[in-house]
Amino acid sequence: NSSDGFSQGQSIIVKVPGLDTPEALAQTGASGLSDPSRYADAEAPVVVLDATTGERHPVWTELDSTATTAASTAIVIHPLVNFDPKARYIVALRNLKDAAGTVLKAPAGFRYYRDTLPSNKPQINQRRLHFENIFKKLRSAGIKRSSLYLSWDFTVASDENNSERALVRRSLGPTPRRSRSPHPRRRLPSAAPKRRRRGRTRP
Repeated sequence: NSSDGFSQGQSIIVKVPGLDTPEALAQTGASGLSDPSRYADAEAPVVVLDATTGERHPVWTELDSTATTAASTAIVIHPLVNFDPKARYIVALRNLKDAAGTVLKAPAGFRYYRDTLPSNKPQINQRRLHFENIFKKLRSAGIKRSSLYLSWDFTVASDENNSERALVRRSLGPTPRRSRSPHPRRRLPSAAPKRRRRGRTRP
């Protein structure tokens, strides 16, 4: 992949077991398309944060409408306006609930970082400083580490990355047409037998 980040209008898709029905989404209280301004609520359960400015990015959340079962249903987080090019964002999911209103437990893998659980696996430990940076920025934005179900960050593609290939193609001009072969085509003889002309029979 030659891209330097995600699309500026990219939706965020994540599977959260238990948050997979309209009832669970209602219990969670994430901002929807009918009330998108709730993304800015102090206790909003779905937050997308600009990692540089600390400002929230306006988003709304829905269930994947193409899923046919609860087990295959993900939540889709849509930006109300495009993400800024070359920017880094942090996604924070917190206090998510199931259809009964029970707060969902964070995934075991994420708890290594959130709860600083010990591990002897290098692939886990080498990511600890990165997650500490995420938690620090969320804390500055008023989001408690202990409330998190899951959090991660991503980078948005630059304008140069999105337009470079198109600009290069334009600078090269239109693609030249294939020239005709200098050798003329030879017509092959027909394989159909010739019909014999009928004539009068002499007496």
